[in-house]
Amino acid sequence: MLLIDVIVASIAFARLTDCLPSFAPRDYAPSTLENDGTDVGRYDVRKTMAIVNPDPKWINSYYFLFWLTTVDGRKYHLCIDPILFGNSTTGGLYSLNDLSNPSNIKAKGASNMVPGYGSTEALNLRSTPHNVTSPKGSDNFSTIALKTNFAGVEINTEVQPTGKNMYYGGMGGIVTPGFGDDFTTLPPGWSWYWANPHLKVKGTITLDGTPVSIDGDQSFGLLERQYGAFDVATKGFYLFWAYLPDGIVVQVWVISPRNDGTGPSGMATIWHPNGVHEVIPVDMSATRAWDTSVSDVTGRLYFNKFKVALTTRNALFTFQVPIRDAEVRPAKGQPGLIISESYCEGLVEWDGETLPWFGHCEELSTRTASKSEL
Repeated sequence: MLLIDVIVASIAFARLTDCLPSFAPRDYAPSTLENDGTDVGRYDVRKTMAIVNPDPKWINSYYFLFWLTTVDGRKYHLCIDPILFGNSTTGGLYSLNDLSNPSNIKAKGASNMVPGYGSTEALNLRSTPHNVTSPKGSDNFSTIALKTNFAGVEINTEVQPTGKNMYYGGMGGIVTPGFGDDFTTLPPGWSWYWANPHLKVKGTITLDGTPVSIDGDQSFGLLERQYGAFDVATKGFYLFWAYLPDGIVVQVWVISPRNDGTGPSGMATIWHPNGVHEVIPVDMSATRAWDTSVSDVTGRLYFNKFKVALTTRNALFTFQVPIRDAEVRPAKGQPGLIISESYCEGLVEWDGETLPWFGHCEELSTRTASKSEL
């Protein structure tokens, strides 16, 4: 690694010992067909909210991220991902990062797969650990209720999308390779892959058995909708969402990272508050992850520090995850996913400036190692 990379990275990583940024939501109007991006030729996301596919191989996910401040001034970061497999099984990821002490961030949570059901008539995904619903007769989007109670992650919230939606890949769909040269049978990949990065949120979070009100003026969330048969999990990935001070939101995928932190490919979607999207490749020659740790439970290998270059945008992200064990594992005696979900923050060289940012990092690792190998 070049000396300049080490210097830039050390500056970014030092931010994690400073005060946390404000989680106050941006002042966007409630999302409507007229202002959310649908009016410029993109699909209406409301029609993607109540879907049931009997094929359990297709993912059908409602992925929520929250950056919360409670009325007593404490801060939390949550990742909650209710997933419908087929029409009778639900899975879920439940992760809570306690950010109250930025120099010693704690994490808890687990994953599961349990009986549950969805609906094609209305947003109504239900199981014992979680419910995702909208009012009857609504558009299944403008108001969404999310309730969870699993592995110490218990919230009761109502969220409202605001501003313009974020369509990954530019149009909200990523296509996998076709079958040979027959492009008439091109599979759809993620049939839908979009997000609303600015949810207004109100409700409560239960901490140590006590419900605490969320300060809606100092909290916000993201809803990401994934549906389709796009398989990037065979060799793993890491991705992150970055919220920049000027309102820009960036999502970056790096696919199939190797043990040395390099990888073959990556893609970034850049969202501007006015709805403009940029889709650019990750410069893998200048991108790297390092500082590995091994899960005591699963033996999976995770990265903790990252340098991601978007050279065509003259941008360089440096960041770390502050929790070395952010792995979400199946609850005891249950099947479930194994994945790392963590709050993150760092610096980015952007348009000639060095800017702070915060967000979320997810890593699906298929690599294993023993601690003696590190």
